[in-house]
Amino acid sequence: MKTIYLTIGFLLISFVGLAQNLLNNPESVVYDSAYQRYLVSNWEDGNIIQIDSLEQQDYFNTELLSTAGLHIVGDTLFVSSNEGVNSGIIGFLLSTGEIIFHVDIPEKILLNDITSDLDGNLYVTDTDAHRIYKVSINDMTYTTFVSSGLGWPNGIICDLPNNRLLVLNGGLPNKPLIAVSLEDSTISTVVETGLGAIDGLTTDNYGNTYFSSWVTDKVYRYDETFTNPPEVVSSGHNNPADIFFNKLNNILAVPNFHSNSVDFIQFGFIIHVPDDQPTIQAGIDNAINGDTVLVAPGTYFENINFKGKNIVVASHFIFDDDLDFINSTIIDGSNSITTDTASCVMFCSGEDTTAVLQGFTITKGTGTHWIDPQFPTYTWHSGGGVFMFQSSPTIKNNYIINNHVDDNTGVSGASGGGICMYDGNPIITNNVIKNNTALYGAGVVIDYSGCIFKNNIVAQNSGGQDYGGGGFWTIGNGVDPVIIENNTIVDNESELKGGAMYLWSTQLTARNNIIWGNTQSSGGPVYLYNGGNAEITYTDIEGGYTGEGNIDVLPQFADTTFILLPGSLCIDAGNPDEIYNDIEDPGNPGQALWPSKGELRNDMGAYGGPLTRLLQDFTTGIIIKLILFQEICVEVYPNPFSEFTTISVRGTLPGSEQMIEITNIKGQIVKQILISNQSREHTWNGKNNEGAEIQPGIYFCNLVSINSKETVKVIKFNQ
Repeated sequence: MKTIYLTIGFLLISFVGLAQNLLNNPESVVYDSAYQRYLVSNWEDGNIIQIDSLEQQDYFNTELLSTAGLHIVGDTLFVSSNEGVNSGIIGFLLSTGEIIFHVDIPEKILLNDITSDLDGNLYVTDTDAHRIYKVSINDMTYTTFVSSGLGWPNGIICDLPNNRLLVLNGGLPNKPLIAVSLEDSTISTVVETGLGAIDGLTTDNYGNTYFSSWVTDKVYRYDETFTNPPEVVSSGHNNPADIFFNKLNNILAVPNFHSNSVDFIQFGFIIHVPDDQPTIQAGIDNAINGDTVLVAPGTYFENINFKGKNIVVASHFIFDDDLDFINSTIIDGSNSITTDTASCVMFCSGEDTTAVLQGFTITKGTGTHWIDPQFPTYTWHSGGGVFMFQSSPTIKNNYIINNHVDDNTGVSGASGGGICMYDGNPIITNNVIKNNTALYGAGVVIDYSGCIFKNNIVAQNSGGQDYGGGGFWTIGNGVDPVIIENNTIVDNESELKGGAMYLWSTQLTARNNIIWGNTQSSGGPVYLYNGGNAEITYTDIEGGYTGEGNIDVLPQFADTTFILLPGSLCIDAGNPDEIYNDIEDPGNPGQALWPSKGELRNDMGAYGGPLTRLLQDFTTGIIIKLILFQEICVEVYPNPFSEFTTISVRGTLPGSEQMIEITNIKGQIVKQILISNQSREHTWNGKNNEGAEIQPGIYFCNLVSINSKETVKVIKFNQ
């Protein structure tokens, strides 16, 4: 029996070697979800072994020699083989084991690990030739992708959100994990591990990166920022090779090269909704700390409660950061059994930051009753989208939209249309909090609480009839500080004061934000009351605000995702300290990785700093915007188009007429069209103001209103 001894408290699954152990210097392992089996490559005899769910071993293939890397794309297992008639990159049909793909690489020396992109390409490390090869799956050809500067490349994975490969390299000084740009193959260092004989590389569902070392016989983990030292995940291995994280079952598989075994480490169980449990709440009820409730796309008419469990509740977004999963996995809180508990999501039992809500559209919640511990005679109704009471969860990568806390019947007030927190210290990052309403604090309420609030969009929330506050309403402080950093806070409205922020005796630090287009009955966008104080620095704030680095200029958004145009003065204008730097583009050293712009200095707004993530897809059909409490809908159809497209405006326009501007990707105007309440539709023939045909490409249709600019991306192509 083979047993591992963990250095941290994850559940262990021991792999029991059967009477006939077929493993022989196991090098690489992958999980075949279609047939619920692990596949393991043997370096010594070249065989590929399958291990089923009952840990029974059998041969998958016995035709190769010196096999190393394994990688599954669709229905095909790709294998790197170094000797024999089938040496090179071999593809086996998973259903039959038939060879359907073969690309030889004559100059190879030691083909090792394999990964792939989304464009039908494999990437293979050649450790002894110091190269990475790029192999086309479609036409069975290869090229040398990188031929210098690699040292001894070994484990490799594709980091799609950052458009790069990550490669372990034990042959360079300080044993770095390096990045290779998928765009132009340039190399940069991500982090120096300082460990010898680093081999396998994999990632989990939450953005953590794992690697193995033969020198220490341990597996290590970096968090998604790579700024903290690596954590030892497991030890007691025997030359751990190409490790693999089974994301469907939350299991790390570790092949032990010199003990002919594979160790399986269970990182909490995954409960699939609706396959394992019919509802999200049933998944939560059956989970224990450390588990993951993984929710398939669909609309779930639920009002869920974490019930004190430090678990992850997530959509399939966690697999590859595909924003479509956020749009298609919806928690709809409109069917609550009682109006007293009608928030979409509730954290009310002391959950900490390891309780994670990620990857959902959270909508149509109307809030939850709660008694104020400081003033028990007061009962409030709060948190349409998310309600947190004496809890500190992590809320990230969600669209919290169209929640409404507008009924104060029988309570002292109705607040926090999008989010409300009381007496905790949650971490809230990379969310869109939009089109929510409440009688105060339409977007976010921070009530005697700390909060880390970074890289969010807080937009077009409205209300504030009772106590003000369009974007934020805060009162008092908790044990931990309130940090508002790198957010885009725009177009929020308060019928009283504080269109962007209403601070009642709160001490708050805000930096690197964009605060623009917010409206209120009087005063500026930030209102301070009863000793409230906002230390605002390096922020673009309409109307100006005293503080280091603050500016007062039109932000110049490129589109409805609030990405900045190249000429925006918010680019490279945030705090210059390196800890706030944008992520570096591995293909352009010294330049920020999109959607950040410019150089590495922090960009103001939601797309600046080390936590930058794209928050919404480009809109290519219809956008809806709340302007003066009326919905304005801009439609472009067909889109894409070749000869003609129709631009339509729905809803009542503020003012007598508005301008449609067609701009190219450089922001240059190519066509202007007047739109009025009497003439709302225009057929555009794809010609500029001079009557010349525009070139095929991407253009932006901008409705320029008195309050803002709304944009639809338009694609023109040849006939």
